[in-house]
Amino acid sequence: NDNSGSGSKGNANSTVLLHESILTYATTFAERHSLKFTGVFATQSNLSNSNSINATGFPNDATANEAVQLALTRTVSSGRSRERLDSYLGRINYGFRDKYFLDLTARADGSSKFGANHKYGFFPAISAAWRIIEEPFLKTVTWLSDLKLRASYGITGNAGGISPYQSLSTVASSGSDYQFNHVYLTGINPSGIANPDLRWERSTQADIGLDLSLLNNRFSLVIDVYNKKTRDLLYIRTLPLSSGYGSITGNFASLENKGIELAANARILQGDLKWDVSANATVNRNKVLDLDGGTTQERFVTTYSVLTVGQPLGQFKTYVFDGINQTGEAILPGYDGRLGGHKLKDLNGDGLISAADQIVTGNPNPKFIFGFSTNFSYKNVDLGAFLAGSQGNDIYNQARFAFETPLGQRNLLAGVATRWSATNPSQEFASPAQGGRLPVSSRFVEDGSYLRLKNVTLGYTLPKFRGVERIRLYVSGNNLFTLTKYTGLDPEVNTYAGSNTVIGVDNLVYPPARSFLGGLQVTF
Repeated sequence: NDNSGSGSKGNANSTVLLHESILTYATTFAERHSLKFTGVFATQSNLSNSNSINATGFPNDATANEAVQLALTRTVSSGRSRERLDSYLGRINYGFRDKYFLDLTARADGSSKFGANHKYGFFPAISAAWRIIEEPFLKTVTWLSDLKLRASYGITGNAGGISPYQSLSTVASSGSDYQFNHVYLTGINPSGIANPDLRWERSTQADIGLDLSLLNNRFSLVIDVYNKKTRDLLYIRTLPLSSGYGSITGNFASLENKGIELAANARILQGDLKWDVSANATVNRNKVLDLDGGTTQERFVTTYSVLTVGQPLGQFKTYVFDGINQTGEAILPGYDGRLGGHKLKDLNGDGLISAADQIVTGNPNPKFIFGFSTNFSYKNVDLGAFLAGSQGNDIYNQARFAFETPLGQRNLLAGVATRWSATNPSQEFASPAQGGRLPVSSRFVEDGSYLRLKNVTLGYTLPKFRGVERIRLYVSGNNLFTLTKYTGLDPEVNTYAGSNTVIGVDNLVYPPARSFLGGLQVTF
């Protein structure tokens, strides 16, 4: 019968071809002027192929996957994908007296991913720098080692948010067979809408920075302030059922990011005992500037992630969790309105749980991210550590949402065994609903702030001897501990499923492994 075993077999291969040609010419004239010209041509082609076969109904248990032809039912599938990127770049670097610098860049990129009307994008940039330390009025300031002011303005393009063929009208198997004259034929139906105007996502960024070093470079500070506006943001928009299609990929939004980046280094102790520290921090604020050409003010990207004009990217908009509906309590009609189900707050007071009761319950954008490293050494012994973290961001725990929903054929959280029942009025886990999922609520929005000890390394350098410049023995530990209130496996989550609009979602992110290493470094 068809249920007597199943097997599958498949293979996939990918070929990447890359060519890059670089032409450089540099000259100095009048002893004060330096000039450099750079030209680059690059082309990259990616070709992927895949084949698979799935079969059910094997004649006996001894039949292996190598004999899928013996199965009663066989399904064969294959796939092929090709994409190409061509890039042309020209750059001019000019310097005067090693004090004033000007860089001009012009770049054109063409991608097969985009529509026939917009294959190529043009991305110019300009930057300038002034080494103030070289001015005569600072020559007598001995405690100042370096002082440089930088500024830049440019446009960059992005094609990474989409897969090939999104600009083309596509067809796919309907998944059903049709019988004509007693012969079964596979149906094909339209699956994607053509978008010949699909084009590059463009980001315009202005940046001003300052480099400062003091006391013979013993202390240094780098400050950058930036403003970045992204136009023609690429994302997949869900279409109404009346269209006959599920979604369309296009340039449907604009976004602004602005913030400040700080990096500081200090050599605190010198001599036999050395101690260096470095730290960095980034504060970024973003907001959605435009949706659908100004015709839309808010759009759900998922059931919990929303884009709202004037608000940060990817906020979580959900119901507010208020416990479990208990015996004897008034149960409001609407989403999950049942005994033992999730109790949701009726925020507008209409006596009904509806979409009008959803509010912003989390923001995946951190208030700031940071890193800190320190290194000690005494004679031949050295010790270093690196920590990193994020503060003020929320995570939507999609993994917890799934593991609390007993739909079968997967693991569940151990606590679900104590779910609500008439004899066990739990306030933690709901009773299962027939064929239904739990409501998307603030129960699954958690604080994602964390501090992680990413690395500690202890080393010992042996004295020099004939023929060997340096021998260093070391042991190292990675991802040793993480301080966080987050209940998931790993708080270090970023985008979801490659999306550039859905961020801060934990869909069972695999955590970085704690590891211990030992090694030997030899320099001749």
